[in-house]
Amino acid sequence: MIISPKNKNSILQIVEEDEDLINLVDGESYFIVWREGVFQVNEIPKTETDGSIILPTDSLVRVSRKTKTNINIDFENEEKWSEFWKTHTISHYKITDGFNVDED
Repeated sequence: MIISPKNKNSILQIVEEDEDLINLVDGESYFIVWREGVFQVNEIPKTETDGSIILPTDSLVRVSRKTKTNINIDFENEEKWSEFWKTHTISHYKITDGFNVDED
């Protein structure tokens, strides 16, 4: 099954510090909003109480066009992003505002 958001700018990529994932502690989390994207899953994820769905990182087919983040790094600064990714990991994706399912 292919899942895509109903609306643009409704994919959140959730990022955690590596230590937070390893130690299972509450640390600081970050997000990056993507304009468009596609995910492949075997079954439709449970819908959360706010109407969103959570998708694992291995379900990602593609995302395109970063539009917003709470990470204080310019999107164009590849050197700083490279340093950031040395200590951070994508934990999951979240689609808000509805989604489409293609059974193919």
